[in-house]
Order: sequence, then C-alpha cells, then structure tokens
Amino acid sequence: MKKILALICAFCMILGCAAFADTLTMGTNAAFPPYEYYEDGVIVGIDAEIASAICEKLGYDLEILDMDFNGLIAAVASGKIDFAMAGMTKTPSANRT
Repeated sequence: MKKILALICAFCMILGCAAFADTLTMGTNAAFPPYEYYEDGVIVGIDAEIASAICEKLGYDLEILDMDFNGLIAAVASGKIDFAMAGMTKTPSANRT
C-alpha cells in the first residue's frame, strides 16, 4: 500500500513537470521479472502495468525505456525520463544524490 501511495505522489509531482506533454517516459531496468522484463520485445511486468494504469487514468501515453539501473536517478534529474520505476531502496548514499 505504501508503494502505491508513493507512486501516486510521484506521479502528482511529475504532472507539474510534464504538464504540456502527451507522453510520460518511464525508465526502468527490465531484468527483474515479475516487476519488469521483456516479453516478445516489449517491456512488461507489475511496474509497467501500474505505470500504464496511472497514465491511462491521467490521460497520458506511456513510453518505457530500458536503461542501466544505476543511471535511473540521474536520468530523472536530467529530464531524460519523467520518472523511474524499479526496486529501489533508500540508502545513506542515495541521500547524497
């Protein structure tokens, strides 16, 4: 439940940055079934389904990019992607980012 609430909060913040976009871009590392993985050349999984449902509800299209896990936070910070969904844990080193 906490993860879903955190995702909803994150999407609300994303909306401020992507207010004029028709598509939101999600970054993930698609090597962790059942959360995100390739099936017939398409990224699928629990995180993809959650992101797709939220985007559909908000009226956005969803683009999912497969990228290196260690580059996800930097990709969000630089604007390359609008948000990241992957198994992330808060660590002391993450606090410095």
